Amino acid sequence: MGPLSQKIPGGLITADELRAAVADGEVETVTLAVADMQGRLVGKRHQARGFVERLLTGTAEACAYLLATDVEMRPLPGFGAASWETGYGDMRLVPDLGTLRRLPWHGGGALVLADAQDSHGQPLATAPRQVLRDQIGRLAELGLAAKVGLETEFTVYRGSCDRVPRTMEPLTRRNLDYALVQPLAVGEYLHEMEELLIEAGLPVEAVKPRPHPARSRSPSTMARL
Repeated sequence: MGPLSQKIPGGLITADELRAAVADGEVETVTLAVADMQGRLVGKRHQARGFVERLLTGTAEACAYLLATDVEMRPLPGFGAASWETGYGDMRLVPDLGTLRRLPWHGGGALVLADAQDSHGQPLATAPRQVLRDQIGRLAELGLAAKVGLETEFTVYRGSCDRVPRTMEPLTRRNLDYALVQPLAVGEYLHEMEELLIEAGLPVEAVKPRPHPARSRSPSTMARL
């Protein structure tokens, strides 16, 4: 993350706003992402002009095994969409332009979430976004609606995990649970993270340290699905 004084505009944008930003050279890359079975974003980072020309109204491809792996990205048996028995073919990624947003990091790139489809253009029933969509539909049939607020816990380290031996150390080893007076490095990191998330259109309700070394919690504002 860079200094806050160098913030790049973020937040939800329209397809026309993306076209304009790409034409002006403000956006150079567009990440097309799908949620995997652990809820992590995976996908491809596209050159922005090519994305605008071909994918705003089209589809991309990715290996369907992305929706059939464990947390270590190892292919698992038992999935109809992708397995050794059926072959690890491709799935279609259809951009959901309602999720298109500029990111105040990655040099000011853009991100759009995708819906996963099979080769016939049918939604993949096991894709996490489709599972959620189906559940929201079932609630609507009952006259109900869901609200959700995500609460993320994370640990911040300094050093590198690429070296052998690893040099990673928690940013602090103190119990800072609910602490309002924090070490400078912790306070600066949490402040910048909060500012960037808000700038990207991801509202943060609060940020608080946890009792474990360098662990923090960041709940988001409740929103209707």
